[in-house]
Parts: sequence; structure tokens; C-alpha cells
Amino acid sequence: MVGTGAPDVPQPLVNQLAMCGRLVIPIGDRYLQRITSVTKGPSGTIRDDGIGCVFVPLLGEHGW
Repeated sequence: MVGTGAPDVPQPLVNQLAMCGRLVIPIGDRYLQRITSVTKGPSGTIRDDGIGCVFVPLLGEHGW
């Protein structure tokens, strides 16, 4: 679970997932995101967007 909103799923976090591992992260713009679940499978990642939310922004290379 990532506790900050991001504009997209940071690839370094996906790279750390084990097979069938799941990442939950708020994705969207700086003021409105959606809780997003990313699951790593044998043929790539599966992304599922959930409910709207607002988190503090992720800063740095993969944030704003």
C-alpha cells in the first residue's frame, strides 16, 4: 500500500513485486486519484481502478 497519490504507477515499485504480488496505490492527478490495484502475473500486470480518493502527493522522479 502506497500512502501518497501518484500520476501513474511507478515502475520501480512494480519491479519489486513478486509473482502474483499486489500493489495498491492512489493514481490520478494531484487533486483527485483512484485507489488502484496492480497485480503482477506471468503475462504482465493487471490494473484495476477503484473508488475516488485524495492523498498527499508523491514527490520526486515518479511523482509531481
